[in-house]
Amino acid sequence: MAFAPLAFGTAEELPAPADLILIRFTIDPGAGFPIEEDDPSVALVYVESGAFTVRTEAPIRVTRAATIAAFATPGAVEEGAEPQLEEIAAGTEFTLEAGDSAVFPPNVPGEVRNDGAEPAVGLVTIIAPPEEAEGTPAAGTPTP
Repeated sequence: MAFAPLAFGTAEELPAPADLILIRFTIDPGAGFPIEEDDPSVALVYVESGAFTVRTEAPIRVTRAATIAAFATPGAVEEGAEPQLEEIAAGTEFTLEAGDSAVFPPNVPGEVRNDGAEPAVGLVTIIAPPEEAEGTPAAGTPTP
């Protein structure tokens, strides 16, 4: 049996109680979507392939693929060491590439898009306030 960490981060605040949602999403070249200001969910995003160009209106911490790989390799990191996170300033456009991850805070607007020539694929774990009514997508669920 083997377990391989893909992404990690710290959420500064969480809704309680909360729904947990795991989504694989694909953004075609030239496409993207806004991050809504009134979205109360927290999202942990992991890039499977391609690259996403991102901008948020609050600081965000990114874990690069090399950091995750080091923590997944026995003996590569001193026991008890903390992962090195890259702090991105508010309003700064940055790229998340394959193997990178980031925690997106609640209620922070921004944008995610694919400026590359190939589809970009990611996994996102969303922690959101419970759905209001059955059949209604939870807050933070990307809409096609």
